[in-house]
Amino acid sequence: MTQRVLLTDTHWRTSYYVCKSLAKRNIDVIGLSSAESIYERSIYYTDVLSLPSLELYPREWLDRVEQIANENDILLPISPQAIKLVAFSKAQFAKKILTPPTPSSQIEFALDKSKTLKYMANIGIPIPLTFFPRSFDEVLDVIDQTKFPVVLKLNQEENIPPLQRYGIARNLDELKEIYRVLSSIQTSLIMQQYIKGDGVGISILANNGIILASYAHRRLREASVKGGPSTYASYFDSSVLRDYALSFAEKSKWSGLAMLEFKYDHQSDSYCFMEINPRFWGTVELAIKSGIDFPYLFLEWIRGNNNVNRVKQKKIRLKYLSMDLAAFSFSLHDMNNAERLRSILSYAREYFDPDLHYNIDLKDWQVSLWELVRSSQVLGSVIRHSI
Repeated sequence: MTQRVLLTDTHWRTSYYVCKSLAKRNIDVIGLSSAESIYERSIYYTDVLSLPSLELYPREWLDRVEQIANENDILLPISPQAIKLVAFSKAQFAKKILTPPTPSSQIEFALDKSKTLKYMANIGIPIPLTFFPRSFDEVLDVIDQTKFPVVLKLNQEENIPPLQRYGIARNLDELKEIYRVLSSIQTSLIMQQYIKGDGVGISILANNGIILASYAHRRLREASVKGGPSTYASYFDSSVLRDYALSFAEKSKWSGLAMLEFKYDHQSDSYCFMEINPRFWGTVELAIKSGIDFPYLFLEWIRGNNNVNRVKQKKIRLKYLSMDLAAFSFSLHDMNNAERLRSILSYAREYFDPDLHYNIDLKDWQVSLWELVRSSQVLGSVIRHSI
């Protein structure tokens, strides 16, 4: 019987990139869906099956996966909640389904920002000035140790949209409101000095501390001025990031995927650690198009193949077209006419870059048409703001 991949969270675009990568290698991918999305119409899914919400009904979800799985299928979780649920449920699947062998203790550690920040500081990797307040009174007790702006963020990412996980406060009133909103979601919050600079990251696949593959990227544009996912990103070469990744992998004996996220300050040429994502990240398609096929390498690692990846990386850039047009459109709002014109001309020049790639796959016509329609709608907004 053909070995299949059961892929969770089909409504995540990250799942779509993973599916596409594996399907292009003639691997049957079965999507496990609990929320409808355009990605389920992709030609790359062999089939898409409806399951209960893994967040609301974890036991029912696990039982359903066990029912639909064939012998020796591979279960590939994508979202943090799915990864954690599968990691702590290995025993249920052990006789029938292959799951990522990353220890549940490492998953739990990586999803806890307070633990990862303290760990990185202990092994000599720079972190922002950081506090772990348990009440707003404790926020007030330490606020004079840093300057505004400050960042408040949730300690656990879970499956919460990026821009709802944190807030940037420029004064005490904003800080109080952000704390009120975030503390209603989680009681464990983190307060940090705001770090200026570009978002950069180094992604690794490791086996017991030995790095099998790595790829570094740089965020050229984000979904919002407040941050959010990359909409335009590029290959990034940094010996410092490689050293940090090596130190982390070796000392933690890491096994599996991890994306180490940093802020890079151009002026001081310094890096500051932000967080670990023990999962496929939003710009994984950039790595795939650059020659580092993390989904396939991860699958091979689950199968027990620990060969070191020696592919020469292409130095490319990638645009998520509709997302990037939207991000650029938002950036025009507070500009005067002269600034807006300069910005539009600069943005237009990006499309003449010979190393630029896009997230559109014309073979996958339904997903591509949806992306192009969204892009044309956003382009209309850009034109309206430029008139």
